[in-house]
Amino acid sequence: MRKLDNDMVLRADSPAIDLTTWLMFQSGSEFSAELLDLIARRVNDVVKAELKDEPPHLSFDEDNKDPTTMLLMLPLGENDGSPCMFNCTLESVVDYTIDGNVAGNSDKIEDEEGVKLVHNIAARLRQLADKLEAACK
Repeated sequence: MRKLDNDMVLRADSPAIDLTTWLMFQSGSEFSAELLDLIARRVNDVVKAELKDEPPHLSFDEDNKDPTTMLLMLPLGENDGSPCMFNCTLESVVDYTIDGNVAGNSDKIEDEEGVKLVHNIAARLRQLADKLEAACK
């Protein structure tokens, strides 16, 4: 499948996808360690291949009342071609960023790095808003 500009890519500093160490694949159940290892490796290979063929996809959710609601599609649905879908609003991401940079009980960002980060995000969001507006002219 053709890679889209808004397909997500695994960050270079991210650990590789590896489900083989998940607790559900550890011994201590009625299944042998060899069988659990075989299942873990097969599940891991399938998930990695699926994410390579159909990377996660992020877009605005046009079916939502809030036009800034983002839709994340992961190719992990019950059938090929039926993605699992998650929503979050751009506002919730902004709130999360603010909350993560506010110190103590304050409602203001005072840390120099936090202030710089938030100002840079705000400036970039204004640029993107201008880009959206310009696309309508």
